[in-house]
Amino acid sequence: KEKWNLEAAMDHFYNFCYTEPKENYDKSKIENLFHKYMDKDSGDIMAEGIQNFCGDLGINVLDPVILVIAYHMRAERMGKFSKNEFTSGLANMGVDSISGIKNKIVSFKNDLKSLDRLKPVYQFCFGFAKDPVGRNLNFNLALQLWKVLLSK
Repeated sequence: KEKWNLEAAMDHFYNFCYTEPKENYDKSKIENLFHKYMDKDSGDIMAEGIQNFCGDLGINVLDPVILVIAYHMRAERMGKFSKNEFTSGLANMGVDSISGIKNKIVSFKNDLKSLDRLKPVYQFCFGFAKDPVGRNLNFNLALQLWKVLLSK
């Protein structure tokens, strides 16, 4: 994208890819939030917990902003947030509460409107949505993701 221009590439990285962890959060609040949504059997936040999480945020699970949140959490698999993904993701966002995440939603929605900020989220979604053992993304799932990400 930056045509081998190191300075432009570094600017792009620090403006759109790299986020320094913010220090204005409480780790114990993040832990408590994780446990609120955690599936007791798996130890991760699974589909039901994600639905409850989205409900508390006031968004639909099909709202593309959840993909931006998953991107910031660096989630590896759709339908699941590990403890590390959730806790480090919220810490990197500098939030420790539902209200803190809600305050980020407008910014995240704006990320979906800016081509430069949408592109890394779009690229993230390929690895996030594909079968962990496969190389390719299911065609029907790809169509659904395109509809969600590119609809606005």
